[in-house]
Amino acid sequence: MTSKPDLMNSFIHSDFMDEAIQYRLKIHIDDIVECIREYKAKDNLKPYQQVDLDQWLKDIKYLTDTYIFFSGQYNYKPEFYDD
Repeated sequence: MTSKPDLMNSFIHSDFMDEAIQYRLKIHIDDIVECIREYKAKDNLKPYQQVDLDQWLKDIKYLTDTYIFFSGQYNYKPEFYDD
């Protein structure tokens, strides 16, 4: 019989968990990309909007690197990378 810690450990280190993390990262990346597009389309950003945009541009790099790690898609780049 498998102990609870062993069972939990095998679940955490399973392919299912990797796929769940990969899926949520991709959803989050897509959401941030949409926010970046909306803000870049505006003529004048308010100071707090510029702070948001700057943070999203930083976050997208780390989220993309993490997504690549879990997905194995080494050529993946969010669509907004045009600059």
